[in-house]
Amino acid sequence: MIFLSYLLLGAAAGMAAGLLGIGGGVIIVPGLLALFALQNFPPEWIMHMAIATSLAAVMITTFAAAWVHYRMGAIQWGLFRFIAIGMVAGGICGPFIAQHLSSPLLRMLAGILLLLISAYMFFPKLSAMTRPMPRPLGLSARATLIGSFSTMLGIGSGIFLVPLLHSYSVPMRQAVATTSACMLSLGLTGTITYIAVSLDVTGLPDYHLGFIFLPALLGLVITSSFFAPLGARLVHVLPVAILKRAFAILLMLVAIRMLWG
Repeated sequence: MIFLSYLLLGAAAGMAAGLLGIGGGVIIVPGLLALFALQNFPPEWIMHMAIATSLAAVMITTFAAAWVHYRMGAIQWGLFRFIAIGMVAGGICGPFIAQHLSSPLLRMLAGILLLLISAYMFFPKLSAMTRPMPRPLGLSARATLIGSFSTMLGIGSGIFLVPLLHSYSVPMRQAVATTSACMLSLGLTGTITYIAVSLDVTGLPDYHLGFIFLPALLGLVITSSFFAPLGARLVHVLPVAILKRAFAILLMLVAIRMLWG
């Protein structure tokens, strides 16, 4: 039953990623947190395991999307160079910071971030502002900040990076494509760092690689890889604007549950 729950969670995350254009982490982290609690995982590491497992799953499922964008020539490599540098730096900093924070504090920070994301999704005009493209160093600094928060809290960087690039007048298709490539570099760096910082941690459940719980990772990847393309196809059929607002309300309830549950 638990593995079936991982499969269902991966399906929901993949569908949300494809249909609503958000990172699967906003679904996966709260879901894993609940499932790991049911299995009585060590409370002092439960949030760390949810974040690391989510990051690894999103990295694997992002690879296919990044490859498609690469084949279509939609990635802006000039932007990718400077963003990827910041993402790699953030992918290293985030896990190191997270390891020194308690699970309750990480849970509170993630809940606050989910509240902000739900507000951003519910009020689309918040992302309508345009601004000039920053210098390369400024772009790398912004990417470092996004990457650090993403790997520290397990929330996908795409939900921040896509609107940021679009606000710099990057066409949406190229913003999504470039973000997919950048998320791959962030996910790889963050996953390796989480494994490295947690190899000496004791008391973790069987079948783990550092903070990454392998059965959960397998279940998530199996279904999210299938449902993400399905969600992308449904974009052209379903009323996405209404779905985004409904999802924003659900996300707000999840955030409140994480903060005061």
